[in-house]
Amino acid sequence: MTAVAPGASLPGDMGERPVCVAHPEHDHTTPVETIADCMASVGGGELAVVHGADHYLQAEAGDVSRQIARFLARALAGGSPLESGA
Repeated sequence: MTAVAPGASLPGDMGERPVCVAHPEHDHTTPVETIADCMASVGGGELAVVHGADHYLQAEAGDVSRQIARFLARALAGGSPLESGA
């Protein structure tokens, strides 16, 4: 996987500012102006790649793809990948 530098443009990046609509639960310490800003805010690595994919899927794909991306993001974050917490 290729790392993405903060501030870089990704497919699906519509320049929303400064709220991370894909991940409203984030406590961003810096403004989130691009998808890459969101990715950088979670410390990089696999979780950042999943966050970028989640943004893209929310903009471009259907509900099933979004659910898969969120499941993976929760699993990589170390929490329960199931919304119910089960």
